[in-house]
Formats: sequence, C-alpha cells, structure tokens
Amino acid sequence: PSSRHHSAMLCRVHCQLENYSAAMHAYHHSISGVDFETAMSVLVGLQEDLMRIQGFESARAAVQQLAETQDDRSKLRALDAVMSKTLASRDADEQRQLEKAPDGFWLRTARYWKSARIALDSFRTDAMRSGVPQAL
Repeated sequence: PSSRHHSAMLCRVHCQLENYSAAMHAYHHSISGVDFETAMSVLVGLQEDLMRIQGFESARAAVQQLAETQDDRSKLRALDAVMSKTLASRDADEQRQLEKAPDGFWLRTARYWKSARIALDSFRTDAMRSGVPQAL
C-alpha cells in the first residue's frame, strides 16, 4: 500500500483510539500533495471516523483549501448536504433510543449534552470558516 493509504489507515486507528492530534496529523499527511478529487475521496472515506473525534470540520477545511473550481465547491456543498441528512437521521435514532430509557433523567441529560455539543460544533465551524484559530 502507498504511504497515503497507510496514513489514511493510521488516521482511522487513531480515531478509534480517540487520539485527535495523532489522527489529524495522519489525515493531513494522507492528503498532502494531492489534488482536490483525491483529498475529497480520503475525506469521504474517513468521515465517520473523523466525526467520532470531532475532527470532520477541520478535515473538511483542509479539503476546502484545495477547491479551485466552482465544481469543486459544489461537491463540498453536496457533501455537506449528505452529512446534514446523515446527522439528522442519526439524531432521530438516538432520540428513539433515549425515549425507550426507563429514567427521564437520562433523557434530559442527553438532550442537554446534545444541545451543548451542537452549540460547540457550530461555534467551531463558524470560527474555522472565519479563519479564527481553533481554541476548543
């Protein structure tokens, strides 16, 4: 396997171990020196793993920097739309599972943390897109 493939697999392993720093280092190595199409392919292949460590937006930003044409930007918007639908579906599944829980306390706690996570993700996304260094 190529060094790029090895780095992508290493990223996946570090995501499973929840090692953000090592995972992102491996991800950036896997897309260094490649064109937009290749970087997009790597991003799509690792999206679930990157989401696990809250690294998807950062990885997406790296691919966005490689977008040179309107077609490239359209592909990123399409990925965003698919991700939004995927997350909405996942959230609905989580909600159904929580509603089955016998104790309402856990439901309220899960809703609180979910809204806090969404707020933090939104903050990170806005900060990243505006060029503010990521502090959280």
